[in-house]
Amino acid sequence: MNKNIGRYKVISTIGSGAMANVYKAHDPQINRTLAIKVLKPEHASNEEYRFRFVREAKAAGVLVHPNIVTVYDVGEEDQHPYMVMELLEGKMLEDYMEDEFEFQLEDIINIGIQLAEALDYSHQKGVVHRDIKPSNIIYVKECSQVRITDFGIAHLDETQNTKLTQVGMVLGTPQYMSPEQIKGEAVDGRSDLFSVGVILYQLLANERPFTANTLATLFMEIINKTPPPLETVRPHLPSKLYGVIEKLLHKQPDKRFQTGGDLAEALKKAHKQLSSSEDTMSSRYAIKLLLAWLTSQTKYYSYLVARGLTNKIDFLMTKLGKESTNWSQQIKKTAKTLDHKVEQKKKLCEEHRQHLKIPLKLKWLAVMTIGVSITLTLASSIVYHAQLNSMRHFILDSGSSLAKLLATESALPVLSEDWINIKTIVDSLQNNQEFMYLYILDHRGILRGSFDIDQLGQPFEFKNLPPQSQPYANTIIRDWQSHESGAVFDFEAAITFQNKKVGTVHLGLSQAPLSSAANVTMWMMLLLFVVTTLSVIIVTYLLIKRITTSIEQIDEAIVNVIEGNYETVDESARVDEFGVLASNLNKLIVKIDTLSPAPDKEPKTVAPSSTPDSDKTIVKVAHTEQLIQDTDETVIMTSNHGAEPKSTSVEK
Repeated sequence: MNKNIGRYKVISTIGSGAMANVYKAHDPQINRTLAIKVLKPEHASNEEYRFRFVREAKAAGVLVHPNIVTVYDVGEEDQHPYMVMELLEGKMLEDYMEDEFEFQLEDIINIGIQLAEALDYSHQKGVVHRDIKPSNIIYVKECSQVRITDFGIAHLDETQNTKLTQVGMVLGTPQYMSPEQIKGEAVDGRSDLFSVGVILYQLLANERPFTANTLATLFMEIINKTPPPLETVRPHLPSKLYGVIEKLLHKQPDKRFQTGGDLAEALKKAHKQLSSSEDTMSSRYAIKLLLAWLTSQTKYYSYLVARGLTNKIDFLMTKLGKESTNWSQQIKKTAKTLDHKVEQKKKLCEEHRQHLKIPLKLKWLAVMTIGVSITLTLASSIVYHAQLNSMRHFILDSGSSLAKLLATESALPVLSEDWINIKTIVDSLQNNQEFMYLYILDHRGILRGSFDIDQLGQPFEFKNLPPQSQPYANTIIRDWQSHESGAVFDFEAAITFQNKKVGTVHLGLSQAPLSSAANVTMWMMLLLFVVTTLSVIIVTYLLIKRITTSIEQIDEAIVNVIEGNYETVDESARVDEFGVLASNLNKLIVKIDTLSPAPDKEPKTVAPSSTPDSDKTIVKVAHTEQLIQDTDETVIMTSNHGAEPKSTSVEK
């Protein structure tokens, strides 16, 4: 790129933002490389952008600090304002965070100290940044130095304030804005310190303290919600650092650090606490080794944690690391004691388990009931809120359309001061019970149309009208819960003629129909929940009872077999898997009965007799009487001095 901006020669493009382009350039007069920020062409003719650009230059121009970018020159080239500033090495802090760069704890504390000191200097000069965020902070990793940039929406303590810096304007980046900044209230240096707290929390926890998905929800979280305590997200940090972050993120400015200097001192104390804790790192490492060894010696490490025994081990290890020379023997002794306690715990649990037997039917019934209840609760909640939102949107659409219609119809009468026509419009709506009020005001705030004719012709001002409002389809809607007639939606629509505002319409719609419909829906959902849950309980109970009855029959048959009673079970009652199980059990019972000897029949033996060709005869007779009765002969096995066995017949 070969281009000059003023006396500066452009070398290359560094980047481009929402308002301006940034170039790397060279100053031939003093032979210095620097950066030039030029307002984009599409914004150069816009008064608001030019004002903010010049204000940034003015704000940064009065600040000379090692942690704030230095502005050397300001000028204009071809109707395009530009500012010349130092060329910064390093990258935006946001880039490191997006790349999940692992910051050391000491570096994070140093970043906080530098930001605090820079902002303390800026605030003393009367400059409030109002947009402190990671993308406006340059971080040089090699020396762990930060530089604050972009004072584009900074507020200077001057008497010539303009509409761009009035109280009520919301300027800044949502995730890092303070509660008072979101509310549009006047802000001071404590708002910048809140933003620093958000950045430090994010660096320490690797997540933002406020993580809502929508802008409205995010604003509500920042204003009302306390972020998760840093102790739970990242434990084992210096205790003073937890206190610093908690104080920075306080909702009320009076309870935060009042100056950047106070914050810097608190962070330095936290850094000192960190340094002193490093002296005990060897003891902490020994503790980790001890816990690892104990974990390898027992399967019940979770029991140790549950009983708080790890804290005792920590204390013991710290003591051993400083005083003992024979720590290994004491560790083994501790482990042996813990193992003994674990065994005692196991035995106690086993005894409790034996005494505490919950029937299967109750377990199944409880599981089904809980599962159905959770499912129905979630489904009912989703349906209820979906229907409520649908009805709410319908009312808002209707009220907004009606308010705009009234504003359109009232434009000519208000402009021509035809108050009789205005009265006709009001009278046509007065009998509608859902309209709580209707106010038509001219451009001076004089009430010209209302259901209450006593107030006509007088300056009108709402009492207790909520300041919070939401734009909706070119109208402003307020949820007014404290109205004297009950909760209402206030619809405010501007009366315009040829794009000029000539008056205002305020229409109040009652929220009673919405509440009534919501109550009906809730009771219907509750009735559906009760009926469905009872139905599931009854059906589940009957099904479980049928299953457990079959199990009890099979169990009874097994007990009878153990006691010697070989009665079969009725397998025809079930044609499912339990029927097959009963059939197989009956076959097993018959088999056992066949193979088992009768208890009153003892095996019988026949006395041996001598034969000429044998020295010894052994006679074996069948055990059962039926076998003896059904055969005409028995087999007599003889042994003749090792000769082969012979078979002979013996008459009965």
